[in-house]
Amino acid sequence: MDQLRSDTAQMPLAIGRTIRPRHDDGANDPRQLHWIADLQARLTELLARGRSLDQTIAAALSLQAERPAVRGMLLVRRAKNGDLSVASRTLDAAKHDVHKLQAWLLPKAAESLAKGRPVIASSVEDRVECIALATRSLEFAAVVTVVRWPIGNAQRAIELSVAQSVLSFLEYAAQQQRLEETFGQTRMAAASLELVQRIQDAATIDQACLVTAAQLQQHLQCDQVFVGLVGRRGRRDAAGACRVRAASKLPTIDPYCETMLNMKAVLDEAVGRGTIGSWPPLPGIRTHQLLAHKQFAGRDSLVITVPLSDRAGQVIGALAATGRRELATDPEFTRFLSAIEQPVGEALSVVARHQRSAAGRLLRGAFAKQHRLKQIVALVTMFAAGIVLACPWPYTIRCRSVTEPVERRFCVAPHDGLLETTLAEPGDVVRAGQCLANLDGSEILWELAGVTAEHSRAEAKRDAHQARYETPQAVMADLQARALANKQALLRFRQSNLQVRSPIDGIVLSGSLDRRENYPVTKGQVLYEVAPLDRLRVEVAVPAEEVAHVETGDRVTLFLEGMGSETAEGTIDKIRPRAEVRGQRNVFVAEVILENHDQTLRPGMQATAKVSTDSKRIAWILFHHAAEKARAAWFF
Repeated sequence: MDQLRSDTAQMPLAIGRTIRPRHDDGANDPRQLHWIADLQARLTELLARGRSLDQTIAAALSLQAERPAVRGMLLVRRAKNGDLSVASRTLDAAKHDVHKLQAWLLPKAAESLAKGRPVIASSVEDRVECIALATRSLEFAAVVTVVRWPIGNAQRAIELSVAQSVLSFLEYAAQQQRLEETFGQTRMAAASLELVQRIQDAATIDQACLVTAAQLQQHLQCDQVFVGLVGRRGRRDAAGACRVRAASKLPTIDPYCETMLNMKAVLDEAVGRGTIGSWPPLPGIRTHQLLAHKQFAGRDSLVITVPLSDRAGQVIGALAATGRRELATDPEFTRFLSAIEQPVGEALSVVARHQRSAAGRLLRGAFAKQHRLKQIVALVTMFAAGIVLACPWPYTIRCRSVTEPVERRFCVAPHDGLLETTLAEPGDVVRAGQCLANLDGSEILWELAGVTAEHSRAEAKRDAHQARYETPQAVMADLQARALANKQALLRFRQSNLQVRSPIDGIVLSGSLDRRENYPVTKGQVLYEVAPLDRLRVEVAVPAEEVAHVETGDRVTLFLEGMGSETAEGTIDKIRPRAEVRGQRNVFVAEVILENHDQTLRPGMQATAKVSTDSKRIAWILFHHAAEKARAAWFF
């Protein structure tokens, strides 16, 4: 079955050399030279396209398989244990038994690899001939060209020369890719070293995170880069989650905005995964814990995250890069992020460990130069500060306040009817008995005329029954006349009370029916609210944390808005026992009664109140809030 052509197998051939015998069909075809020249041009074009090595190899084998005498190409790869396998093929399964043909071709590739020279063999049964060329410079072991059988010596030499040319091209392409990979790795290492150096030059961990985000965003050419750490200085915070410490293009971080809350969830997933994560998912990457990635990316964006670890392998945080989805197709983008995982993490960990606190920097600056005069000045200053802090000082509490009337009187509608005119508006100062509004009396007048007529008729009817000595009918008519007389008196009373008057001197606080005419009102409906101005109540909102220091009788100084530099003073008459929420703060309301004889104060005026309490030490005044918060944090 197998007949090895030893006469041609031992023939040494140069790359690209063409042998022309005297008599061989097709060998003298001028199209051969044109096709070989075209092959060289197309192979050169493949290099210019910038494809990967696998794509270049597949395209080159496909070009060689286009020759009329070639039946297919076979790329043989060698594993680490020395076994050979088929990496790629262009054999036509419709014309050949591919598996049977591969079983015959693999030993030929192994023989070429062992001998270190081309091996040519033929299979009469399959009517094909193979040319196996071994190589040691590529990732694969050999390239096998399958040609038709029989074939002349000259044509065989041409096919061998073409195969050697393609193999030389593939070796050159592989060398070019290795050079590009080496250059990319060198550039990546240089960028990583520069980034680590800039991180280590930072004075604080926040500055280091900001430098990391800005430099990575500039290097990767993405939209934004976020850096998060697991707690401060590598320790987990109370929630045990990752906190966003820096973002490119943002000088400050608002942890409660929607973008930062969503990014915090993304960084938490990155810390939980412990490996690179992306949405859309990258090929070969597990897709667990990517829900926050998907929500942040949306439809058109890319989110890729990598955890940051120190030298011991402990995850100290994570970084996330966002941008166009086309960035996911760039292998250098993900390779660079994977490469800086540990260097950047270790650099940030070092900066966090050596970060100087404010107190430490102050002490080191004070004792950096051993100068006696400076030390004496510092000690004297500290002693004087201690004396000042021990001195008593009146403790004042600043609060917000509002003026309210001591009493309120309401003007209501005396009966059902229509509001004809309104003569007062909220804010008007009125006197007792002043008319505030008029009610329409036309309806009462019409009703009174009808009742008067009915009353006259009832009296006439009563007199007629009495004249005929019809006593029961006369009594009934007399009762009807009396009822109509009472109704007539009521209507006349209403007719005489069509004006709504102010009961006291004061100011109109509210009037929901101002500037309305012919508006229906009901009996008892509140038309105006009037409050006197001679005395006003100031409601001082004392913060809940300060109410323990405020007592009844404490002096209060009011700085009223709109009164210029004028102030008002009073004492606290009462502190309401129940807390209230005003201005989103929990406060206790203290009441101060002010005399307002000149009526300069009005209800609703805002003021800043300064409550003067007992004298306290200056140190207590300055630091008691911080001490109370620290004590609460210690116990809870």
